[in-house]
This record gives sequence, structure tokens and C-alpha cells, in this order.
Amino acid sequence: MPIEVADEDEHEEELTPEQGAQVLLANSIRAYGSKALVVLFVLNMIDEFDRAVLAVSLDRIRVSFHLSDWQVSLLPLAVIFITGLLSLPAGNLADRMSRTKILAYGSIVWGGAGLLAASATSFFYLFFTRALLGVGQATINPTHASLLSDYYPVSVRGRVLGYHRAANPLGQVLGGVVGGVIIAWLGWRWGFVAAAVPGLLFGMLAL
Repeated sequence: MPIEVADEDEHEEELTPEQGAQVLLANSIRAYGSKALVVLFVLNMIDEFDRAVLAVSLDRIRVSFHLSDWQVSLLPLAVIFITGLLSLPAGNLADRMSRTKILAYGSIVWGGAGLLAASATSFFYLFFTRALLGVGQATINPTHASLLSDYYPVSVRGRVLGYHRAANPLGQVLGGVVGGVIIAWLGWRWGFVAAAVPGLLFGMLAL
């Protein structure tokens, strides 16, 4: 007797919404690979890691350069101001140019600026390098969100974005704990290096 083959649509109808979402996510990962989600997750985590490292380092930086309170407060503001100023232009570029290249070059600028910050010999040098780091960070939100939307269908996009955003608290915890240990043992400069090197490597991986 001929073997009856069940219609693929019948199997799909038997799936629960949760199972269907898992199948779509698995199909998306097979089609595009997990590289995109992993790279964006790590870059997002490193961004938060760097912010936490800076917060832990401020007292030591104050002592190193004999800074006043208002000078110390300018260091995190340099990144925030430049990131906010350039986020809209970065978003416009992400709509017109290759998002992966914008992401990669932004991450490389960010990582390079982090290494320069680690070698700072004065407050003004450190302030400039932190502002330059903000140029790279400005590419994060517009490129990450649009790339994840490109790679994963609407039906699983919320879950993918949830995975991606989970990198934020993880990066903050690692920056405070791991970064704090590095700073305590080796100094604040090595804390910046610990944040910069992965950014450079994953930026090159994104090319």
C-alpha cells in the first residue's frame, strides 16, 4: 500500500503558538546563523561593561589626575552627550548604508578610543578619548535594532530583542564585579583595556 505522507501544513496547524514561535526562531537561526545575535549581544554587553568600569574607576582617576568633582563628572557626560548628539545621524546612515559596516566601524572606533583612554596622561586627553568613544557608541541603538529586525521575523522579534536587551544588566554586573577586580588588582587603565579589546575584536568580526 502507498505510504501516506502528512501535509506539512497539517503539522504546522498542530503546533501551539509557543511551539510555532520556537520553530520560526530556529528557522531564522538556520537561515541567518546565530552569529548576528551573538555579536550584537556581546557588543551590547561590552557597552554596559564599559559604563560600569568607568563608574568604578572615577575615584582612582580623580586621584591620578588630581581632579575636582566637576571635572570627574564631565567624564561620563562626555560619552552621553556625544552619543545623544550623533544617534540620529547614525540612524539616518543606517537607513542609507550598510548597517553591518556602520556597526563594525563604530565598534572599532569605540574599542580604539577605549585603548587610547587607557593610555591617557592628562584629564583633557582622557576627556577627548571618552568623547571619541561616544562616537562609536552612537551606532549601537540604530544599527542593533535594525539588524535584528532584518534577520528575524516579526513573530519572534520580541524574543530576540529580549535576548539582546538581557545583555544590558549582564554587562553592568560584569563591569562592576569583574571590572572592579581588574581595577583593584591592575589599576583603572586595565579596566578600560578589558572593555576595549572585546569591542575591537567583535567589531572586526562584524565586518
